[in-house]
Amino acid sequence: MDFNIIEMVGNNIEISTVLFCAVIGIIYNNYFKDQNKHLPLLVMILGIFFSVWNHEWSVTPNIVLMGMISGVASTGFHQIFKQYFGKAHITDLNEYEEYDYHEEEVDSEGL
Repeated sequence: MDFNIIEMVGNNIEISTVLFCAVIGIIYNNYFKDQNKHLPLLVMILGIFFSVWNHEWSVTPNIVLMGMISGVASTGFHQIFKQYFGKAHITDLNEYEEYDYHEEEVDSEGL
């Protein structure tokens, strides 16, 4: 029996659960910036809940595993996009201050 972790994860990811957990994770991260160390656990639990709901409330080990993998995959999905597109977010643009070019005047007498 050949055990391939990539194949197992690929077969057990639900795209709808990943997207649902990613959206909830982004909303949570924007409102609670200092408390995001528990975010992977939160999206894993949300992934289990959404996966069970998506399969008409049937709880089997495979459905729970699909929810766990999909929920945790949403954090990786977010990190890939964050590192690919840069760290600047639309909400962070308000934190940048404009540079005042008139603040530093050139001393023409010193030349």
